[in-house]
Amino acid sequence: MVASALGLLGGCAGSAGFGEPSSTRTRTPTRETETTPSPTPEPVDSGRTIPPVTHPETRGPPLAPGPLPGVENPVLTPDDVTDFGDVSLVADPFLFVEDGEWHLLFEVYNEDRDPDAVIGHARSSDGRDWEYTGVVLEKDVHTSFPLVWKWRGEYYMCPPSGRDVELWRARSFPDDWEFLGNVVETDYYPHDPVIFRYHDRWWLFTDRDYRDVMAFHSEDLESTGWEPHEGNPLVTDRLEGARHAGRPVVVGDRPYLFRMDLRDEYGDKVRGYEVTDLTTTTYADRELPESPVLSERGVGWNAEAMHHFDPWWDGDGWVCAVDGERGGSPEGRYSIGLYYVPADTSPRRSRLPADRSRTAAYYTFDGHEGVAVDQRGNRRPGVVFDAEARSVDGVPGRAFTDAASRVVFPYTYESALDADAFSLVAYARPATPGRNRTLLEYGKYDGETNLRVERNGDASWTVTAAGWDDDVSFTADGDAGDGTATQVALTYVRGSGFRFYADGVERGRGGDPGSVVEYNDYLVLGGDRLGETPWFGWIGSFGVYTAALTGAELDAMDAELRTG
Repeated sequence: MVASALGLLGGCAGSAGFGEPSSTRTRTPTRETETTPSPTPEPVDSGRTIPPVTHPETRGPPLAPGPLPGVENPVLTPDDVTDFGDVSLVADPFLFVEDGEWHLLFEVYNEDRDPDAVIGHARSSDGRDWEYTGVVLEKDVHTSFPLVWKWRGEYYMCPPSGRDVELWRARSFPDDWEFLGNVVETDYYPHDPVIFRYHDRWWLFTDRDYRDVMAFHSEDLESTGWEPHEGNPLVTDRLEGARHAGRPVVVGDRPYLFRMDLRDEYGDKVRGYEVTDLTTTTYADRELPESPVLSERGVGWNAEAMHHFDPWWDGDGWVCAVDGERGGSPEGRYSIGLYYVPADTSPRRSRLPADRSRTAAYYTFDGHEGVAVDQRGNRRPGVVFDAEARSVDGVPGRAFTDAASRVVFPYTYESALDADAFSLVAYARPATPGRNRTLLEYGKYDGETNLRVERNGDASWTVTAAGWDDDVSFTADGDAGDGTATQVALTYVRGSGFRFYADGVERGRGGDPGSVVEYNDYLVLGGDRLGETPWFGWIGSFGVYTAALTGAELDAMDAELRTG
């Protein structure tokens, strides 16, 4: 469920009585068109239970998503909806695949309609090209978050209404639904509930007041009034991880839940949690090292927010329905895109150019198309946008040829960048001289620049830092500018400040701003956060280090990399 201009839409309409549905009508799709299949792995989903209760064939949960190769995102926008007036957003997408037919159910929102939100549907023959078919569920209250699944031959959906979580069953999937009853009735708004099966029992997770984790369970899916967990609330006062953000998955006998980070703003990020203990009397979870799973991009259709993650196993990896908010849009214009998680996102090399104990993260960009794998093994992947793999002088990297090209690392790197010393090291080659280009920036879309490294038109470099103690800006001499791959390094020591190196030679120094770390900051490589000074060129291996490396150490790293 997305936020309106007036605040969070948390089921603000009144609830129907127990066992009584809100007034509803299901609607026939407005049109159907055939789509042309593209090369796509055959779906593994068929039979009476879809998706499978567990995913034993996968290597792990879907925790390193990047844009789905070959797809131009977003795949669905408000403009694609033809039967609900002036739609301002489409969001909360859930996939459903059966016997080669792909379905997408999602929230359609029009603030001028009553109700203002309904459930829409799109279909695809290949999971890449989508055609909107129409509204398939409209109640007399705001309706969103259409989690859909098949169990023992029947299709189910659990969209919340006010203080109730309703269970619906399809008379004819996907466009004719009947109300079965309220599985949960509460005295608060149970936002975005998720239902999954685990250890022969049905589980429902939701939140209370955006910050408390609540759970309910039942042996019978179609029963009403599910039993509250004995430990409710299971987690308290966790704004960064209570409200759910997509379909849970069970892998290796462990449930994985995806939750919105609401600590700063609605839709900031999606975080991943592993449930390590779940019975009717006990509960424990932990945030995963790869978390956050999704983050704003800074430019494009998902510039300002991403708040939904629905992974679907296709036999070779996870196709993920996501949503995002375009920047500069006061009404919050959400659209829907597709991401992908390869089955194997393990590091491709174990050899590092620096001491492993001082390496917080290291990326070579020679792995998967949409994902920059952390070769350090810390499981903190970057998301690659519109940057093709290319090597320069034997150094693997990416070519940044578009204003939207960038790599987003959705991590604060607090343990490194808030330490007494750190280094950021990258290889770079600009494509065109004479213009300012941002190599990297650390901050947040709607915040200030906390750290920026920029190459000026005269080949000099400018480092800008806004810390807790002071603002610092200094210019460093440029590199040779001969078209080769230049090793660029920024080092920091608390109390002393910054040093800037090019090819192991110190080129400039700056003062100490204090800590540059703020909650939910993230790092962009290949441009500034807002896309105003994109890099346009090539960037190679990039590392974050927990020490202020010296010129001699940088030279040794360079030699190790080029001979490795």
